[in-house]
Formats: sequence, structure tokens, C-alpha cells
Amino acid sequence: MQNLIIQSIGTATPSVSKLLADAFLMPQEVVLRLLYNTPAPIFTEVEPIVAKQAYDLLTQLGLEVSLQSTEEPLPPKSEPVDIGLYLPNPLYLMTVTEQVANFMGCEQKEALNLLLSEPSIILGDVSMATAEALSKRVHAEVIVSNPKNDLYTIKINTENKTTLTHLKHALKDISDNVLTAKYVENIDYTLAQIIWRRFHVDNAVQIINQSHQRYEIILDAVNPENPNYRKTLIETVGMPDEIIDEVAQNLPLQLDESLGITAIDEKMTRYAAAGLTCHIEPIPFGDKYLEITEITDFDGVNTVLSQFFDTAELPNHTTPTWQSPKPIKPLLARYAAAQLEANNYCSVLLN
Repeated sequence: MQNLIIQSIGTATPSVSKLLADAFLMPQEVVLRLLYNTPAPIFTEVEPIVAKQAYDLLTQLGLEVSLQSTEEPLPPKSEPVDIGLYLPNPLYLMTVTEQVANFMGCEQKEALNLLLSEPSIILGDVSMATAEALSKRVHAEVIVSNPKNDLYTIKINTENKTTLTHLKHALKDISDNVLTAKYVENIDYTLAQIIWRRFHVDNAVQIINQSHQRYEIILDAVNPENPNYRKTLIETVGMPDEIIDEVAQNLPLQLDESLGITAIDEKMTRYAAAGLTCHIEPIPFGDKYLEITEITDFDGVNTVLSQFFDTAELPNHTTPTWQSPKPIKPLLARYAAAQLEANNYCSVLLN
């Protein structure tokens, strides 16, 4: 007798859940849940010939499967995780939207809405194997988080002294500078939930899962005695050698614009070893305004911006500057800015 194990969704799409449900007389929702929570047994203690037939069918559908003896222990159940996406290159937005829709078996409009949410968590309570399969099929950074094991940042949005006093008391063992801080970091899940329940009214606080938070690295000072500082700025940052001296006289300066928490320590260690004094700043969540300067091609600019703004809101030909009359989703703002700058239509800032 044998067990048939689905190791990963592999290259299959969720549409196979209906085929499997019909073929094996199982509820489709059960099959779909199984596909996203692999490794998991789909059959146990079946005859070898039947197991091999099922193995061949699942393999043809793109699933990663294995056969094992019933004497072997079943694979341990994977701890559930949430999966988020970040697009380092926003020009891939439409491509990634299609890839997510195919992976999840949903309409592209639904996939786009998930990507535009902040953070862009597209699947919850699935397995690490699902995250690994997705990472091979999207032009994006896959972010895996386990909410109950993650750390959180509390963003303080209020200046109300009574609220801040109560918040300081709630965080007395964590931070002594709540009255002046904008952020309190490294809060565990249990305390983050308590703070949210007590202080989320009127948006007094925002709870941010650090797994999905993005950061920028700011250069504050350069040690010219360190022999590696120029090499690091050239090779790691991509800074032209001829402008380094001028930059060093006009700090602070952003070195990295959007890094996940897992990349921060390595970068900060490398910069410190090269004599670069830096600090990190969390990038706030929230919609962004586009600020455009040096417009060189009004028609090109307006063609891009017409995807997001009404005709009456677009730049006119009287001035080479423009600011959006309303904010838009941050990923859309990055997508618009990337299109504008890729075609050299103008310079763009996001605020």
C-alpha cells in the first residue's frame, strides 16, 4: 500500500482543483485548500497501481507529487503563512497582475486590487511550498510572513496628550519616548493586538507588520579615511566616481529607496564596514501625490497621466511643473513615475 503526497502546486493552476474534485470525487474547496497547503497527502493507503495512475495524472497537470510507503511517516503539516508581493520594478505591474490571476485562478481585476492594497497580501494561511512555487512564477519579490510570530511597528498618528499618556503606559516596558516618537518598533503580536484594540479609534495608531514594511537607507556621513568607501558607493550604490566628493559635502542622501526588513541588516553592515554612517527610515504607507518638474514632452506626460486622472486635471502647456490634484495608490504612483521617467518625459517625485 502507498501514500500519494502533493509536495507543491508546482506549475499547475488552481483550475486543476475542479478536475481533481471530479476525478477523485472530492469537494473542490477541499482540493483547493490542499493545493495551497502542501506538502499534504491526497490519498493514503491505496493500491500501488491506483497510486501510480493518480501520480501520473497529477504530474501531467503540473503538480509536484511523490509516492511513499505507508510505513513512512506522513510529511508534517506546514505552519501557515501569509504571502505578500512587492514589485521592485513597477513597470511589471500588468505582467504581475496576469501572473497572480493565473496562479490564484481569479479575474485580473481582483488580482490587481490585491496588488494595489497596502501591504499587497495576496494569499493567507497557506504553506511555504506555495510561496516557493509562486516565487518561480512572478516578476516580483515574494514576502512570507507568519503574523503570530512576526514583529510589528506602531506608527503614532496622534498628538492628543491624554491618548499619548495612556499609550506610554501600555508600552512602559517597551519604549520611554512615546510622547515624542513617531514609531515604536519590535512589538510582538499579542501586544500589537492589544494596542490596536485600545488605540485604533480615530486612527490614533497604525499597526505595521515589519515583514511587509519597506525602508530607505539614508547616508549621514562618510569616513574619508576608510579605503573602501568610494568602492562601495560605486559598486554597491551605483554612484558615479566623479560626483562622490560633492555628495560627501551635501549629506544626508538616500542610498537605497525601498528595502525589506530582511535586506536591511546586510546592507547596513556592509556600509558600516566601508566607513559610511547611515540610518534607516520606514517608508510610510498611504496614497501618494505626483510632483512633476522639467516637463519636456507634454503629450507624452498626458498620455501616461490620463490612465489615472481626468483630462481637466492634466498638465497644461503653460508651465513645466505639475502636482497631482489628488493622491493615488502608491503602486500606481510608482507605475506612473516609472513610465514617465523611462521615456524621459519629465522628473517625478512622490510625496
